[in-house]
Amino acid sequence: MERKLKHKFSRASCPPPAKLLELLDLAALIQVLKYNWQTLLLSQEERDYVMGMLTIRHKWVGHRTAEDIPLEDVYRDLDTLERFSKVIKADDVFLQKVRDIKTAILYLISTRLVLTPDASNFVEEMQMIRNKPVKKLPPPNGNKRGQSPAIGGRIPEVLVYIIRFKYQNESINDVAEAFGTTYGKVYDIRKEKTFINIREDFKPTSIQKADAIAWMRRHPDYEHGAADKIIKAVENLEV
Repeated sequence: MERKLKHKFSRASCPPPAKLLELLDLAALIQVLKYNWQTLLLSQEERDYVMGMLTIRHKWVGHRTAEDIPLEDVYRDLDTLERFSKVIKADDVFLQKVRDIKTAILYLISTRLVLTPDASNFVEEMQMIRNKPVKKLPPPNGNKRGQSPAIGGRIPEVLVYIIRFKYQNESINDVAEAFGTTYGKVYDIRKEKTFINIREDFKPTSIQKADAIAWMRRHPDYEHGAADKIIKAVENLEV
């Protein structure tokens, strides 16, 4: 890559190698990573993110807006962008912005809201949608061992996974309270009486994650931050 760039300059005017990198666009910079993975000591997983980012760049370069791209694909691309950004050690401000947009996209998927055609204020619009008050549904039943009401309906598989493998040390009653469900459901999940297909190697889809977030947004104490920790755990799961 350096040799190709030097052909465009006279020997006297050719900038140093570090400056040559500033002349490259995103696709070329990704190629630099691709062909220097051994020098950079990139793992196979990190190389996969680099290649994934190159594919995403080619897909999006011809799109001015995301109107014709499914939200699920947008979320997957953002997830790859976040992981690629960690490989190149992007700053925390950028990483947090990507995470915020991912969260907003999940909410859009779960509610099937549609963005306005003008994406110039995308982040602001996402934040506005994300902070929109949630209409709470009246819970049909209560927690068997406590006083808090429980969210009705079938608990999402992503939350089943988290309960079974991430909340093993908490009491059943505390877990039921945290997830807005019943003692009996948590007991059955732990004893593998239900959802026997959810194993430790479970990998959720973006739709499943969106369903889990939509469930937690119906938590009786959602407005007081009771669901924040679990929503964050859902967002951090790999798809």
